[in-house]
Amino acid sequence: MATSDNGIPADEFDQPQEELDLTPYEEDDDVTLHRKMVAAKMARKRAEEDLKLLCNRIGLLKQEENKVSTILRN
Repeated sequence: MATSDNGIPADEFDQPQEELDLTPYEEDDDVTLHRKMVAAKMARKRAEEDLKLLCNRIGLLKQEENKVSTILRN
């Protein structure tokens, strides 16, 4: 299994993806439509993971802010 620069195993989400127009067109065949559907699902999953990471980061920053605020008050 390949690893990224930081030693963490790389999965298919870490691999650079070619830009794919996700708009379904009437002339698209079944394989192309399936490929677009899979790409859209992967993009949505990545966005959900990014949202979770950002929410966690915001929570940690708020905790740190509260600690500093408490220290400054004393």
